[in-house]
Amino acid sequence: YQFVADQIDIDNYVTYQVAQIYSDNRDWPGNNIKFWNSPTTNWRWILFDTDFIFGTWNGGASSFDTLSYALESNGPGWPNPPWSTLLFRKLVENSQFKNQLINQFADEFNGRFRASNVSQHIDAIANYVESEMARHFARWGQRQTLAGWQWEVDQLKFFSNNRLSFLRSYIINYFGINGTYQLGISINNPSAGSVQLNSLKLTSANWQGEYFDNIPVTLTAVPNSGYRFSHWQGNINSSSASLELDRSTNTSLQAVFVPSGN
Repeated sequence: YQFVADQIDIDNYVTYQVAQIYSDNRDWPGNNIKFWNSPTTNWRWILFDTDFIFGTWNGGASSFDTLSYALESNGPGWPNPPWSTLLFRKLVENSQFKNQLINQFADEFNGRFRASNVSQHIDAIANYVESEMARHFARWGQRQTLAGWQWEVDQLKFFSNNRLSFLRSYIINYFGINGTYQLGISINNPSAGSVQLNSLKLTSANWQGEYFDNIPVTLTAVPNSGYRFSHWQGNINSSSASLELDRSTNTSLQAVFVPSGN
């Protein structure tokens, strides 16, 4: 594993896999793959050609088990032949990579891929281009109507609103996890500092997320200038700024920051 980690950017690769699997890209991984490196970087993967995602061609895509699909050892010549899943299949045999992958799924589900965040993003883009759609249809001779276009936009939101519950269950089943728990993180004074939770930076007074049982997560309290971290309080009491949590029950913690002079 260390040899591979020395050749590729593991963080990039994990995030790339999570994005492809969440969005249900089934014109991949045996097609539409690009990666690059340079004298100063390891190999990194590029996400592109995503017209298959979010159920564009399949209304039931939100329920598809794309995790098993991306880890299939005997897939067809297109779109997921064995050579295209080999690296991913071998990497998940390593517990360090497996835990990072599962945590990245959870981080994204609690952040960028949270259903409300995705819907808001879709609405923002749709609102921005809506006034141009009639001219777009006329320019390209399409028989599409504004109502039909809005239906397509709603299909994207249908995918995002239904995707997470299915994908969580597939992760639980594939990796033999018991279930999930709720993790609540609060900050006594959000202007005094933040909390780094795996790949997420938490800055609000109160935050709630869902994580997978007994997959260790890391928390680090990061004070702003003029403040220092004092302690954690709640289900765990500790004066250590960094914690590793291995939990299977709902957990609430507060990071307490105080002025540097205190």
